[in-house]
Amino acid sequence: YTLTPQDDSTCATYGESQWTGTIDVTDSHRLFFWFFDSRNDPVNDPVIIWMNGGPGATSMFGLFNEMGACWLEPGENTTVPNDFAWNNNASVLFLDQPAGVGFSSRAEGSPVPAFDLAGASDFQAFLNIFFKDIFPDRACLPIHIAAESYGGHYGPVYLDYILESRRFNSRDAFWGNISSLILINAVIDYTAPAVGTYEFLCKGFGKHDKIVNDTVCEALALNVPKLFELGRNCDASNDGHECRGMMTYVEEAVHPYYYDQVMAGKRNPFNVHIPCPDWPLCSDITKGNITAYLNQDHVKKALQLPPSFVFEIVDLDVDVAYIDSKDPFRTTTREVARILDAYRTPNLGDIRVLVLQGNED
Repeated sequence: YTLTPQDDSTCATYGESQWTGTIDVTDSHRLFFWFFDSRNDPVNDPVIIWMNGGPGATSMFGLFNEMGACWLEPGENTTVPNDFAWNNNASVLFLDQPAGVGFSSRAEGSPVPAFDLAGASDFQAFLNIFFKDIFPDRACLPIHIAAESYGGHYGPVYLDYILESRRFNSRDAFWGNISSLILINAVIDYTAPAVGTYEFLCKGFGKHDKIVNDTVCEALALNVPKLFELGRNCDASNDGHECRGMMTYVEEAVHPYYYDQVMAGKRNPFNVHIPCPDWPLCSDITKGNITAYLNQDHVKKALQLPPSFVFEIVDLDVDVAYIDSKDPFRTTTREVARILDAYRTPNLGDIRVLVLQGNED
């Protein structure tokens, strides 16, 4: 593994310690992390492990554009401390995974990850090395696994894998104090957001009013029973190909009403109040440009990367491989249920689940 102290030249903070590093979880997979001490009491405060989704998206989204210790200023290649950072009361680790995503890497010739389980053993190996060899003083602290968007697959699948390793007393099992799973705008079951599109567009929600006209709303309402039917079939089969059928129906009968506006640049799928300047990424114009910032020479030098390295916010090879496998279309409700029921088995884990959903996307 590697560990490199960082300072305000890469991420402006209020003086809390921060480090970047890599861990070789296999001979061909190297995962990158950026770790921030809690601003409150790093000796005793819990540790949050953050993962963005995609599949194939870097967790630097979370660090620089969401809830990290620093905020990337829009229109500028500079950062400022984030007053609302999650490390106000917890130490926070941002993890680029699966291998090849963001600053993580995989050896030339190694297979591209294509299934949720492909990253599970790497994640468990990462936790074991991080808390045993790099920060053993944090090993007994409560750990909260937070995952956003496609993290609704990463978080439940990885945590369920860890619990299974414990159940069979695997020598690779991670026995740290995992206290909760936090799912933010998470993809768990596509049926709910598909049905929710009707309420989102036709009834108004949060800080926006009705978006489409009555004719569109009537058409969307007629699709709701079929969505429930296809969703039940998907959940019952837990088969990616079966579930892809439901998504095909969603793409044909539900998405066009809003995504026509998105592809025209008028709306953004992640924030109803702003346009999409660069379909299909739909970058948030109210936030800084992560790619431009992290590809600066002084940043790459601080992160121990060669000048020739090119940082990308999404590993499209990973994204395409996952979609081709049909794994993203399955539900992860079974994994979430097993996590919630883990307390029933002595010494396996007592893990709470918190789900956060935005009203504007």
